[in-house]
Amino acid sequence: MKIKSRSFGFLNLNEPNKGLISCSVDRSIKLWNLKTFACMRSLYGHSDEIWCVKLLDNERLLSGSHDQSVKLWDIETGVCLRTFIGHQEGINCLQVMPSYRIVSGSNMGIKVWDTRDGECIMNLNKHTDWLSALEKLPNDNLVSSSHDNTVRVWDLTMGLTVKKFKDVSDVGLNCLRLLKNGHMACGSLHKKICILNLDTGKILQVLRAHAAEIWDLQVPANNKNNEMISCSEDKRIKFWNLETGECTKTLIVS
Repeated sequence: MKIKSRSFGFLNLNEPNKGLISCSVDRSIKLWNLKTFACMRSLYGHSDEIWCVKLLDNERLLSGSHDQSVKLWDIETGVCLRTFIGHQEGINCLQVMPSYRIVSGSNMGIKVWDTRDGECIMNLNKHTDWLSALEKLPNDNLVSSSHDNTVRVWDLTMGLTVKKFKDVSDVGLNCLRLLKNGHMACGSLHKKICILNLDTGKILQVLRAHAAEIWDLQVPANNKNNEMISCSEDKRIKFWNLETGECTKTLIVS
């Protein structure tokens, strides 16, 4: 079965069954049963391509669309609970933060929202090109990446950039993933993955094996083998040993 999806996330629907959430350019969000590969529910409400989904908790999920809105959904009923309006361009990425806050990224702008009333409480506008990814740090700071080839660390209590790393790759960045050792994996528009030390700004590793831009990075929840998974425009899913920097397995998506 093919699932055409720009972005995905795993969802624990009801133990011991595991589910998958996919979002698509066809404006739909689908919830899949990974045992039967059956679509359990479809959510409709966006008027343009949906580029990102994120779990808010076990009962609610968020979606970001190129209709310039973020929507909050009830997973069980499929009802849209709230729509967040304020961006002037499509939504590329989402992140969930503490204290009822969510963050959305659109082109060069980042907005922080209060999920209780749908109000925008902060605007962060420092990137100079397409905003590609958002990641939360253990200290509740926010990390953003952009096609301007920078990574920024934000203090959301002050709304300020506390760190800025330039020229992380040789071209712009497409995705981020926080590793368990505290370093940040950065997927680039030019085939490679850079492992960034967020304390020093030093590039610790460069992983090369893909033949096109990197779309997403994931770390398995039970990551005993220090693995990371990447997917790319080259239609390959690759498994990496982060200790050695070697690609250990490749899956071809037809």
